[in-house]
Order: sequence, then C-alpha cells, then structure tokens
Amino acid sequence: GKATFKEKCQKCHGPQGKGDGPDADPDAAEDMDLTTPKRASRNPDGVVFDKAWNGRKKPKMPAVKEDLTKEQLWAVVAYVQTLRKTATP
Repeated sequence: GKATFKEKCQKCHGPQGKGDGPDADPDAAEDMDLTTPKRASRNPDGVVFDKAWNGRKKPKMPAVKEDLTKEQLWAVVAYVQTLRKTATP
C-alpha cells in the first residue's frame, strides 16, 4: 500500500499523509490530513475506501476506481491507517 500511496496519493496528501502535498488544496488541509486521530471514528476503513474509490467533491479528490484495483486500494487504506496518530485521552 505504501508504494501505491506514494504514486497515487502523496501529491495531495503529502509524504506523511498530513494534507500538505504539492497539489493539495490549502483551504482543505485539515480535511486532507490523514493523521488526525479525532477523525478516526468518522473514517473507518470502509469509509476511507469509499471516499477514495468514488472520489469527493469537497475537498476535491479524484476517484481511483479507474486507476487502481480494489485490492490495491485496500492495501492503501491499510497503509493510511498506520499514519494515523494515536488519540490521547
């Protein structure tokens, strides 16, 4: 998943998934930050998969269903979840 993330996602989400890639929308950096623990409950694996597979309008994210297989995307989802910081109580 890491190699596919680097090739397909890093240009917007950044190398550490913080939403700071060269093609990122600066107005949506918070929404594009994949490391935020408080968003974990709203974005379990299936939701992350669906957003990437089908794309989003806001913040803008192109659908990957034409570029990746489902297996490739599930590998990316698993990798992205490792970027998430642990929530502090």
